[in-house]
Amino acid sequence: MLGTGAVMAFPDPWADRWRTGATFVHDWLLLAIAVVTAGHLWQAFQDRGALQGMLTGRVDLEWAQRHHAGWAGSRTQSRDYTRKSAGGSENAQVSAGERDPGGPPGADGPDFAHRRPGMP
Repeated sequence: MLGTGAVMAFPDPWADRWRTGATFVHDWLLLAIAVVTAGHLWQAFQDRGALQGMLTGRVDLEWAQRHHAGWAGSRTQSRDYTRKSAGGSENAQVSAGERDPGGPPGADGPDFAHRRPGMP
């Protein structure tokens, strides 16, 4: 988009053939980007739990267990997340950014946030 837009914005150094091709490619790229964006928005609104997670960083425990059972299981075991520990609330939530009291020191966020580049 940037390249074809530059050809259209600064037409003097380019031949008519190049400008026509840039317009054609630019228009089709816009259509492709619009379709992909609409598809992503459609999917986000179909799964409210995922949308909530993207917007707030927290998801319902039930959603996490359905979609990411391994992660939810490790979080609930290490942090003892149950409906009882959430005060009996049906809306117990899990967040990847909360500190794990039983975990190693410095494990208060996503694993990748605590590794230097090049570490496994």
